[in-house]
Amino acid sequence: MYRGYTKRWRKRWEKEYHKDRLLWVIMDYFIDHANHRDSEVYMKGAGVVPLKRGQHIFGTLKLAEFMGVDRQRIRSKLKILKNIKFLTIKSTNRYSIATIINYNTYNPLKNETNQLTDQQLTSNQPATNQQLTTPNNVKNVKECKNNENKDSPPIVPLSNDFDQFWNTYPKKVGKKLCFDIWKNPKKRNGRPPIDILVQIIEKQKQSEDWTKEDGRYIPNPSTWLNQGRWDDELKMTHPLKGRVSDRTIKNMQTLENWERRHEGSKAIQ
Repeated sequence: MYRGYTKRWRKRWEKEYHKDRLLWVIMDYFIDHANHRDSEVYMKGAGVVPLKRGQHIFGTLKLAEFMGVDRQRIRSKLKILKNIKFLTIKSTNRYSIATIINYNTYNPLKNETNQLTDQQLTSNQPATNQQLTTPNNVKNVKECKNNENKDSPPIVPLSNDFDQFWNTYPKKVGKKLCFDIWKNPKKRNGRPPIDILVQIIEKQKQSEDWTKEDGRYIPNPSTWLNQGRWDDELKMTHPLKGRVSDRTIKNMQTLENWERRHEGSKAIQ
C-alpha cells in the first residue's frame, strides 16, 4: 500500500486548506490510500467489494482512531471535503467508499507521466546546447523575472478575508476584538478557508438556535471564532415551520429520530 509516490496540487495552498491542519492531513490520507488501479477487497460480513481506481474503503470510527481524534471531527471534515468537491462518499450499513474527484491530478497514469517527462526533456534540450551566459543574457533573465512578478496574482490581504467573514456573520459586535482573533497565527492554524467559513455561517443562520427569539442565542463573533464554533452541529429549523403546528413537527421529528436510530443499529462499526 505504501509503495510508490503521489503528487500534490499546488493550488491547495492558494485555497488555504493548510490552515485547517486536520483537513489537510485527511486529504493526504485519501490521496495516499486510494486504489491506484481497479481491484477487489474482501470485507467481513459483506464479501468481495469491487473498488475502482481513485477509491478507498473506510469507516469513520477506524479513521478517527488512525488520526487520533474523535469521530465527530472526522465527520465534520468529511462534510467539508464533499463541499469543496474533493471527494464523494457512498455509504452502506457496513462501510463507506470514498472516490477522489480528479484522482489523476495526484496520481497520473503511467503513459501520462511518460508524456510529461518527454516534454520536459525536449524543453530542456536547447538549454544544454547554449553557450555560457553573457552579461546581456543575465540582463534578459532579470527582465523576464521582473515581468513574471508583474503578472503574478497579488497577495490577498488578511483584512479582505476578515471583511468577508464580518459581512456574512449576522451579529455585529466587537469588531476590533474579532479582527485581533482573526489575525492571531495560533487561531488561524485550525480555521477553515474563508469560502468554507462562509458556507458554514450561511447554514448555521438557518438553525433553530440562531433563528429563535430574533437571534438572541447567536454567539458573539469573537466567541464563535475563539471556540471554533464552525464545527458545531446545530439543529436546523424544520422546513414546515409556520406552515403546520409545532405538535405536528415534533411528532415528525420523533419519527425521523427513531428511523435514524433504527438504521444506525444495523451498522457495524
